[in-house]
Amino acid sequence: LSTPPDAYELHPDIALYGIALRLFEQPLVPVVTTKGGEWVPLEGQAAFAISLKPGGHGAIWKLMHDQGVFTWLGAKGRKGAVVRQITNPMAGTDTTLLALSGVGRRGDKALGFASCERHLGASEGVNVLVERVNEDDDDDDASRSYSYGISNVEYTVLQQRGISDEPVAPGSSESAYPANTNVLYIGLEKIRDALRSSPRGAFPGLLVNLSKPAHPNGCKGGRLETSMQNIADALMHTTTPGDGPLPMDQWENLPTFVLYTLRRRITSSAKKKRDPANPNLAQTPEGSFLDLLKNASDLLARCDVAHPDPDAMDVAAYLKDGPSFIFSANPAIGPLWDVTSQKIRGGALRERAEVRLEIAEIEWKDVDVDGSLLITADAPFGEEKVDDDAEAARGKPTSFDDDACGRCRLRGVAVRNAGVDWSAPDDEAWSATLTRSESCVVRLRGNAEFDARDVTLSGDVMYDVPAGWRLSLRPDTDERGGESLGAVREEWTDLSAAGGGPTWRWAYDVGDGGRVGLRLEERLDVGAHGDSREAAEAAVGKSRKSRKSMEEAQDGELRGNSAVSRGGESGSGGGGAAPRKSKGGATPEKRRAPAR
Repeated sequence: LSTPPDAYELHPDIALYGIALRLFEQPLVPVVTTKGGEWVPLEGQAAFAISLKPGGHGAIWKLMHDQGVFTWLGAKGRKGAVVRQITNPMAGTDTTLLALSGVGRRGDKALGFASCERHLGASEGVNVLVERVNEDDDDDDASRSYSYGISNVEYTVLQQRGISDEPVAPGSSESAYPANTNVLYIGLEKIRDALRSSPRGAFPGLLVNLSKPAHPNGCKGGRLETSMQNIADALMHTTTPGDGPLPMDQWENLPTFVLYTLRRRITSSAKKKRDPANPNLAQTPEGSFLDLLKNASDLLARCDVAHPDPDAMDVAAYLKDGPSFIFSANPAIGPLWDVTSQKIRGGALRERAEVRLEIAEIEWKDVDVDGSLLITADAPFGEEKVDDDAEAARGKPTSFDDDACGRCRLRGVAVRNAGVDWSAPDDEAWSATLTRSESCVVRLRGNAEFDARDVTLSGDVMYDVPAGWRLSLRPDTDERGGESLGAVREEWTDLSAAGGGPTWRWAYDVGDGGRVGLRLEERLDVGAHGDSREAAEAAVGKSRKSRKSMEEAQDGELRGNSAVSRGGESGSGGGGAAPRKSKGGATPEKRRAPAR
């Protein structure tokens, strides 16, 4: 943490699920000026109070060592870890983190960088392959050794390191050097070994940035900082003296590596509030949200869902009028896009449509949305968030319960409503503070199911399905079997009375190349109990009462038969049930017990 831990309030889910956290704070260091290295005083404070600022995230490795975090993770059987900054919401998109950690773990790597294209002149570090000639070796070239590794060079010291920030091609705005995104894979044991073997590992990437005003009088200054990614400088591979430079075909075997992806898949930070007078979206929530929509556009294209092109709207129109569409889906639907594109197939999002899918289990097929469609499952993973269960859940990992999660099927459905009021003042698309004139809302509680097929859901409607129930929507028909235009018929099913468990589920298969294939398994014998929840409850209650009466009658008959049998065996005519009559009404003859 770059601020004291007591400045944070932990989310209640952390206590509920027993999520293990180890919080530690960046050390503070004094700020000095370029004028003789003077300390910067704190205005309005006591004498000798000086300005202190965080000393950079490079301290994370030594803090992890000193506070036993490496030991703690090792005791849990962890071999590797992923490092990302919370201000960067894009790092978990599609396969990015899975690919990074997979390459790192499979190759037993010490450190890996997730990288992407970089804008020319951007204020961010670059990833480079370092080749270092070890000058302390013998002057004889034949016995000299070389060190190699992927590392980071901060933008403030590019010129100092002799690096010219040139375009990747003449006239291009893209730099020839890829960006460092501060999304890393680390091999835990190897990082700890680097800390123990070299002071370069304990204080990586030491630098002083003196480019910004630091003193109240405007004098520039800075502080001594470290950068976590420069732990790579203590993880170099060194050749055997006399072997010469490392051949290019062996670079992939270095303990460090770099993985490339599109920029909007890996980094789009939201670090500062946008100046209303400045259309620049860099590092603002508005810019990050626009990247989110561009990623959503790529996903929808893979799902064959038609939608407006987010690149067709210029930045000024986006800031003034809002985005051309909104699509937000819980990553639990995938999280791999290959999986999501099998659950969501076909359809369209019209201009200014809004779709939010806070659910894990969904089948979307040819759904056309003009307006707002909001689907929320209270238990997307099948676990109700109830405070009474906190103690039982403590220390257990969050898991997916296929029998207890909410699920939704939309096939051939059209949604038509007024949707978001884009003219409403003070609304923000990125923070989801929107005013809606109308919306179609589906709320699933517990293991509830919603199943709509071949219907149009018009106007401001809400479907709230309780746990244990399934609501199906079908086209209404008249007595002659013809469809009534626009009419929708509700069919309610008590899941427990219909055999229990979900009526459908996705089955997962791993095919060639590790691709995940999905099959939809469903029960075809599920009927409806009523055209409203009240009618369905009455029908189920009546059925259960009738069944109970029948069971009691059968149980009474069995008890009567048992009593007659016992009475016959004892030879006694007193007590027990009366003897049954024959069809003619006569009393059957009693049989004597066999003589012993």
